Amino acid sequence: MKNGIIMILVSIVALTSCKENTENQKTEEKTTAELIEKVIAQNSESFVGNYAMELNGEIGWKVSEKDGTYYVREKRESGWSDDFPMEKMKESDIEKLFDSNWKEYVFDGYYSGSLAIMKVKKGYVFEGQRLNSDYFGIVPIGTDLYKTE
Repeated sequence: MKNGIIMILVSIVALTSCKENTENQKTEEKTTAELIEKVIAQNSESFVGNYAMELNGEIGWKVSEKDGTYYVREKRESGWSDDFPMEKMKESDIEKLFDSNWKEYVFDGYYSGSLAIMKVKKGYVFEGQRLNSDYFGIVPIGTDLYKTE
């Protein structure tokens, strides 16, 4: 009888311990998921803004976001264009534009028509060209883009 009670107590302690480990694991998984969501949210917000080809220059493009899709408007002689949806650039497309080490300095990119905007590492030099901004654009030539809020 005494051995039976001890076995029951051991079983209860073991089950309680397993439950605590499961709850700790769920908390860790939830924390990791929250961090990933936060990074994704910060990254997706990073493209919203106005862009110019010169620091403090005239704004040439406006990027907005609605329902998870980026839209770009381009300044034209007659005023601003309509919103055009942007698509996420494929790694293979980014690789064609830069050298083989592109993952070290190109973090993300979106495009619409002949316009592409990429989040890059400011100061990085590739093929003799220094990235002087946090953004690089193909408009249709490659140039630094300066973002304003």
